[in-house]
Amino acid sequence: MRQPEWYCDADVRGLGKTLAGMRLPVTWPGDDGERASERLRQPPSPIEDAATADELWIPAVTKAGLVIVTRDSKIMDRVGEINAVIASRARMFVITSHNQLDLWDEVRIVAAQWSTMINGDVRCPRVPPGTEPSNGSDKRPNNPSGWYV
Repeated sequence: MRQPEWYCDADVRGLGKTLAGMRLPVTWPGDDGERASERLRQPPSPIEDAATADELWIPAVTKAGLVIVTRDSKIMDRVGEINAVIASRARMFVITSHNQLDLWDEVRIVAAQWSTMINGDVRCPRVPPGTEPSNGSDKRPNNPSGWYV
């Protein structure tokens, strides 16, 4: 049984299913791990419910050793989610766009960035000194230019 390497969150569940169809080691919320071929079978997703709060699934997925793919561009605007990413040292790729993206757009973006993604060029959020979002408020840190994923 192979192990998944990538986790597509609920916002890009269709992308996860498409990548799995391309035989990539990916999972998503509610994935039972069953595949068309026995050699492609993998354990079930560490997250069963797509409605699981980001503050809960981010650490669980990271603990499972998975790299996260999401479209939740507001993840860096919510203190609880920022803290979850930082505390778990999550490796994350965020697909962003000013336009509405469909599945084909998501696939094209991932395909264009695939070599960067598989080569481990993943940067964790960097917190500038004095701007740590640990006060429990929903305010973005004072220096948003110091954040990147």
